[in-house]
Amino acid sequence: SYQQNWLENKWTNTFFGKYYSNDLKIEKENLLGGDIGNANKKTETYGYGIASRYKLTKDIGIKVSYEHAYRLQSPDQILGDGIDLLPNFNLKPENSKNLNIGGYWGHTYNYKHRFYVEGSWFYRDVKDFIYRTTLVNNTIIKYQYKNVSDVKISGFESELKYNYSDVLQFTVNASYQDAINNTRTNDGGAQEITYKNSIPNKPWLFGNADLSIGKNGVFGKKNNRIDFNWAFQYTHWFYLTWGKFGNPEGKDVIPDQFIHNAQISYAIQNGKYNISLECKNLTNTLAYDNFKLQKPGRGFYIKLRAFLN
Repeated sequence: SYQQNWLENKWTNTFFGKYYSNDLKIEKENLLGGDIGNANKKTETYGYGIASRYKLTKDIGIKVSYEHAYRLQSPDQILGDGIDLLPNFNLKPENSKNLNIGGYWGHTYNYKHRFYVEGSWFYRDVKDFIYRTTLVNNTIIKYQYKNVSDVKISGFESELKYNYSDVLQFTVNASYQDAINNTRTNDGGAQEITYKNSIPNKPWLFGNADLSIGKNGVFGKKNNRIDFNWAFQYTHWFYLTWGKFGNPEGKDVIPDQFIHNAQISYAIQNGKYNISLECKNLTNTLAYDNFKLQKPGRGFYIKLRAFLN
C-alpha cells in the first residue's frame, strides 16, 4: 500500500494491491462409494483499490473508496464436512467491484460531550457469488455451496455515537442491503427462474444499539471502575430459500429477531484485574442463524481476566 497526504493533511489517499492464491490438491477421494480420482486446481489473481478522504472542515469530512476484490473459497465450501455439507470441487472464487461513498461529522462540546455521525452508500457488482443452497432428496436434507454468476448488492449503513466524559457511551447503527440475482440465463441458456430475486439467507435490514455506563473510584478505590452495558440487536425477517419458490402465503422465512444482552464488569488497579458477568439473550427469545438453525436461549457467563506486565 501507499499513502499520500495533501493540503496540510486535509486530503488523504491510500492506494493498495492484493495477491490471492488458492491451491487445491486432492490425490484421491471416495464419496459414497465412487472414486473421482485426482482434483488439482490452483487460483492466482490480483486485486487493487483506492481509498480517499477529504476534510471539509475540522469536524466534517467525506470518504470515497473503490476496490476490485476477491473472496477465495474456504476449505469446507470446497470439500464439505463429510456429513451434511456436500463438496463442490468446481466452486469458483468470488470477485467483485466495490464502491463506497460516505461522510462523517464529529464534534466535541465543552470537553465532555462528544458526538459522531457517519453514513455511507455502497454498491457491489459481484461475479460468481458464493452462497449455500439446500438440497432435498425425499426426507434427506443436504447442503452445498454454489456460485451465482451475477449478483448486484446496494445499500447504506449509518452510525451515531455519543460519549459523555468517561461516564456514558451510546452507539446505534443500522444497515440496509439489497442483494439481487442479476443472472438472466442459466448454463443451459434458459431463462433463470430466480432472476431479480433477493439472495436467500441474507438479512437485508438489521441494526444494533449499545449503552454503556461506568464510574471510576467505586467502593472507595480510586483505581477501580465498574461498568454496565446493555446491547440490543435487531434483524428483520428474510427468506430462507429463494423467494420465487413456494406458496406466497407460506414461504419459509427467518422471522424478526430482537435480542437483548446485558453485562456488568468490575476492573481493579486500572484494569490489571477484571471480572465480568454477562447474560446473553436476556429475554430468552427464539433466535436463529441465517439458515434457521436455532441458537442457544438465555445464557449466563462469567469471565476473569488479568494483565501481566
